[in-house]
Amino acid sequence: MKQTFFKIGLFIALGFSVAVFNACKDDEPKPNDTEQTNTTGNGGGGNTIAVESIDMMPMAMLDVGWDLTLDVIILPENATNKTVTWTSSDKTKATVDSNGKITAIAEGVTTITAKAGNKTATCVLTIFAPNLIPVTDVSLDAPTLSLLIGESHTLTATITPDNATDKIITWTSSSSAATVSGGKVTAVSAGTATITVRVGNKSATCVVTVQANPALVTDEGVIIDGIKWATRNVDAPGTFTVKPEDAGMFYQWGWKTAWNRTDYMIDPKKQTLYDFTNISDTWSAAEDPCPAGWRVPTEQELESLANHWIEEKSNGITGYVFGSGDATIVLPIAGFRASGNQGMLILGQDGYYWSNTSVDAYKAVDLHIWLKYKDVGTHVSHKGSASSVRCVAK
Repeated sequence: MKQTFFKIGLFIALGFSVAVFNACKDDEPKPNDTEQTNTTGNGGGGNTIAVESIDMMPMAMLDVGWDLTLDVIILPENATNKTVTWTSSDKTKATVDSNGKITAIAEGVTTITAKAGNKTATCVLTIFAPNLIPVTDVSLDAPTLSLLIGESHTLTATITPDNATDKIITWTSSSSAATVSGGKVTAVSAGTATITVRVGNKSATCVVTVQANPALVTDEGVIIDGIKWATRNVDAPGTFTVKPEDAGMFYQWGWKTAWNRTDYMIDPKKQTLYDFTNISDTWSAAEDPCPAGWRVPTEQELESLANHWIEEKSNGITGYVFGSGDATIVLPIAGFRASGNQGMLILGQDGYYWSNTSVDAYKAVDLHIWLKYKDVGTHVSHKGSASSVRCVAK
């Protein structure tokens, strides 16, 4: 009887202990009682602190083309993962990037949603199209122009209506015969070019005819040591510069293609960089940039000129004087265009003038004027470089 009572008592005691244990155990959070969030990068593997709320302005307005960055408030401030994901319900109306920056694209309404953890906030965005006054017409004061090489003319564009919202003007030229900048047309080489002015989706054109300028294709020349030298550098192919101190254009060896100080130099035939294949040992007459009756000098002719160097002279650009008495010419120290990075180098420091004499497939002879060392002499340069040309009479 006592044994039975003991067993019953033990059972009751054990049952009470288990009940107490289980009651204590139920106070711990169960796996589904606490919201789980992304803890990437937080480390530690401990309990996460979930986002309880996210808030931002409920409404916003923007004009097309404008942008706005939305700010959010996330609570609690010590939430483990406060990463925000942004979305736009209609990307054709507005887009939003990962930082909450909205860009208005078209008139209409879209909802911007910010999500952190499993909490979201929304902002209804209304986009308005500004009251634009479109351009209905654009015209030029001259439908055609006739210019001589070296001349220029400024075109005037008239936009209708005068109070159009977008009056941004762009100018383009269809060929290298003439260039245009801000409406100023400059004749470069013989030929035709169509100048186009565009405002919005409206445009107007002017056809420019460029003819040889008699003053730029003839030169009295100066005889130095029995050789007749032109008094000006070559500018556009077949023309001289306007003034003796002008630098003119730059030429790669063996080619008639002219380069200014900034244009990217390419093979005019293959539209690639300088090609050294099939280059002859002399500068061919077909590719000679000198005006009619003139040609690129030989190495020996440049050496003869170097022996008649007199002094340094400056007329707007530093140059060296060659000759004697009244029979003198000035060679501007115009620098050169590098064959590698194509940059304009040592302008006003050194001068380079091509001869028609080739050394090998990669190099040719030129006249080098060293201002720093006050010296002049023939020199070997890379054929892909672009240098000045001073012609001699044929």
